[in-house]
Parts: sequence; C-alpha cells; structure tokens
Amino acid sequence: MHVRLPALWLVAGCLGGAETSVPTATVTEGRFEITLSIPGELKAQKSVALSAPDLPGQAKVTWVIDEGSRVEAGAELLRFD
Repeated sequence: MHVRLPALWLVAGCLGGAETSVPTATVTEGRFEITLSIPGELKAQKSVALSAPDLPGQAKVTWVIDEGSRVEAGAELLRFD
C-alpha cells in the first residue's frame, strides 16, 4: 500500500482538471538549522566569591570584563583605581 499511494497521486496530478493554486518552493542543498528560544535560567556549576582589596579610602571600579566572557584561571576580571 505504501508503494502505490505516491503513484496514485502522480496519476491524479497528470489527469488535468481545474487549476489549483498550490504553494511551491525551490529546494536547494544546504545546512538545516533549527533554533529554539526557551525561557529558563542557567546556574554555574562552580562559582567563586570576589571581594574588593582592602584599600585606603573608597575604591572605584574602573573596568569590568564583559558579562558572559570565558576566562582562564588568573584572568583579570575587574580593575580598581
């Protein structure tokens, strides 16, 4: 039955009849990508608490690494004046 069904559609399409508007598209070979936007929250498997150095007066942060940046051990994360 699975083999005959496509053949029946082919024959029915060749018999003519009333014009019908069927949407068509050109098919090209390429990468097929599916993107899903799913709300949620990510939590770090491991985190470290940071604290400001004991500086005289009030310390001012002058630079902070961009959020989401990948870092290696010992990388500079922020600077104080």
